[in-house]
Amino acid sequence: MTNAMRGIDLWEEIALKLNDIIFSTGDEIKANNHGIWNGYLHRYTNDDWDDMLTALEMIFKQYPEHFRGYDISNIRKARTALDPNTHKCLDTKPHKSKAWATIMTMREVYNRVYDIKLPNAKPKIPLPPIDNTNFNDLFE
Repeated sequence: MTNAMRGIDLWEEIALKLNDIIFSTGDEIKANNHGIWNGYLHRYTNDDWDDMLTALEMIFKQYPEHFRGYDISNIRKARTALDPNTHKCLDTKPHKSKAWATIMTMREVYNRVYDIKLPNAKPKIPLPPIDNTNFNDLFE
């Protein structure tokens, strides 16, 4: 059973982690980042993905201005790839690129919601700490 609120928590966790990598390393986040794969993507089950995708879809319906065409495409590709008959299907070779694109979409949408200007590289000027205390307010 889908749990969108749990999806919000997972979404926020991965978005903050990705942003933290940019702040702390000063490097672009590469698709072969072992910390992200081992700490998150290899762990995510089909239920985790379903929850996160449902949360993204809910936000899109309420706040479409935070999404770009490629975000919608990434979400649809991940949703289409979800196969209840394959354990951790987005962690299989044919779908890993969809998993990666989806978490990058999550980071970018999260940043748009908070008006955080943080490209996939460390900024030249240090940014103030991110205030994410109101993220769950979108659902109230």
